[in-house]
Amino acid sequence: MGPTLIHRLETHCSARGWKPVFRFLSSGKSDGPIETLTFSDLAIRARSIAAELADYRGQTVLLLYPSGSEFVAAFLGCLYAGAIAVPAYPPEEDRLRRTLPRLQAIARDSCARLILSTQAVRAMAPAIAAAAPELGALPWIATETIPDNDRASIELPREEGAVAFLQYTSGSTGDPKGVMVSHANLNHNAAMLEAAWPGGAKHEFVCWLPLHHDMGLIMNVLQTVQTGASCTLLTPLQFLSRPRCWLEAISTFRGTISMAPNFAYELCLKKISRADLQGLALETWRVAVNAAEPTRPHTMEAFSDRFAPAGFQAKAFQPAWGLAETTVFVAARGTGRGLRSISISSRELEHGRVVPAEGSGRDVQRFAAHGQPWLNQEVVLADPETLRRSAPGQVGEIWLRGPSVALGYWKRPDATAATYGAHLADSGEGPFLRTGDLAFIEDSELYICGRLKDLIILRGANHYPQDIELSVQEAHPEIRPGCVIAFAVDDGAAERLVVVAETRADCTQLEGEAIAEKVRRAVLERHDLPLEALVLIAPKSIHKTSSGKLQRRLCRSSFINGELEEVFRWERPPAQAQVAMPLEAPPLGESELFTFVREWLARSLKIDLQTVDPSTPFADLGVDSAASAELAAALGNFLGREVPPTSVWTHPTVPELIQHLASASEPAHPQGSAALDTQGVKLQLARELSKGSK
Repeated sequence: MGPTLIHRLETHCSARGWKPVFRFLSSGKSDGPIETLTFSDLAIRARSIAAELADYRGQTVLLLYPSGSEFVAAFLGCLYAGAIAVPAYPPEEDRLRRTLPRLQAIARDSCARLILSTQAVRAMAPAIAAAAPELGALPWIATETIPDNDRASIELPREEGAVAFLQYTSGSTGDPKGVMVSHANLNHNAAMLEAAWPGGAKHEFVCWLPLHHDMGLIMNVLQTVQTGASCTLLTPLQFLSRPRCWLEAISTFRGTISMAPNFAYELCLKKISRADLQGLALETWRVAVNAAEPTRPHTMEAFSDRFAPAGFQAKAFQPAWGLAETTVFVAARGTGRGLRSISISSRELEHGRVVPAEGSGRDVQRFAAHGQPWLNQEVVLADPETLRRSAPGQVGEIWLRGPSVALGYWKRPDATAATYGAHLADSGEGPFLRTGDLAFIEDSELYICGRLKDLIILRGANHYPQDIELSVQEAHPEIRPGCVIAFAVDDGAAERLVVVAETRADCTQLEGEAIAEKVRRAVLERHDLPLEALVLIAPKSIHKTSSGKLQRRLCRSSFINGELEEVFRWERPPAQAQVAMPLEAPPLGESELFTFVREWLARSLKIDLQTVDPSTPFADLGVDSAASAELAAALGNFLGREVPPTSVWTHPTVPELIQHLASASEPAHPQGSAALDTQGVKLQLARELSKGSK
């Protein structure tokens, strides 16, 4: 067999054991505390954990970790021990209701036999056990308590075709599927990544992506270990709180490759103005990967223009495409080739035809080229109905085969056969993996243009509409069961969540507003998604097939074209309708901090300042976890001290948050006086407002 990831780690230990492999910026600041692991440190830590897993060879082990060194060591420890790692998002103490159901489903589907975690996560075990006894019944190990043992005797993995880990990326919370990724899959995907973006041990990765997710785990952490490179790690929360920390890390540690979904580049454009570029040096960033959600040419062009003075080069951009079922990576243009795009007719695209178009407007869509597959990965575009090859100039479903295609779904032979066992009807070729993604090929380059499946991708995360629809259905008794459709619409900058639902009877404006409030809160609390629009329609008017199946794509088209039988519509106001924020002195008796929070909410949520009722919970206003992080960062700047995002989660109204901040022992602002001067408030508000307008 060829060398596995663990064999490569052992080789790097022998050749460059002294070299730092991971840096963890615990504060999110490049000049703050840094935890460093060398290759030797990492191998010793992983072997020590593996020694504790001797009885779990071939068994599934659930990994519940925040981003950090313990996760990396535990994952590699599982590989050393021959256990099957199952990375999962750790539960949140204040949000068990939202985070626990998916964790339960993953534990159940994977047949987990053990939980590895940190001591902080382990401390939540009693609360988790009360809500989910099956998790409480599993043995837990907090790996920080395992002492280092540089003499731990470990038998290295022998079977390259064996399952290395299970990747749970998408799937309904009630029916998740674990993709079986083998050591051979990891080896081939690593070779593909190196072929597309060569650099080997000279690469400096910078990553803030979740480490339990395939792009953060495989394309950053494992690729660093495979190639002998170095990687600087931040947490997703640090990035959301202060996007500039990502670019600061690239500047400080001379990052050569870093990647993110499209929304992250948009967030940098929103939060980092030209005036904030001082101190950034991005000339070493040779590979800027844009993946995991629709890649937008306009975003990449705007980012290139904004950050060119800091040394960023437009040719660094790499729109990429892949999926967990193919380990992670499939296609990209390759180093130095930059962005290429094409504009086609939207009207023709609806009929599966690729017809070039000029100009802009509703009838023109622009798509980024995703290059070609690498190293013997074969791509076929097939008509999803006839299962024949699509003709040139036609859209088709992407079918794949090659060494990076994973082994299938864990303990799901029927689902594996349906997804991994496709054959072309005209030639009998196969088996292929059916990806469910739609694309066309122009000048030998792949252009991803849609999804055959109903998967909703927002901020790089996958959401199944069935889960959202169930939450909406349960939010209010006037919503008819089985008559809810959720989908995403593209507003030109990002995809937004829309829900269409039948009511039991016609409703008044007041009744519709009450339903909308309940629905918005349910979607936010259970899925951490802000709703963009809710349309209530007449009974028995939802789009269904003759057999009673929901027609989501037809419903989406009817929403866009204004063809629904509406009885009530709520929409988040568009950015251009946002009222100007007043900069006059705050009203008598209202604190400057109170005013600042209300101003921020009104601006960020695109609502009239006068409609922000101080007693309304943040969840009802549409404040998701990303917005919570942004609000905490803005408050930190305003007050001159760190405000953790958990402050917003645990004090969910304006008065509660203000009371909490006022009771803190630190000074309430940089000067430390009891009240800010009015001119200072004006200047601070002006700075905050100007950031969002540039």
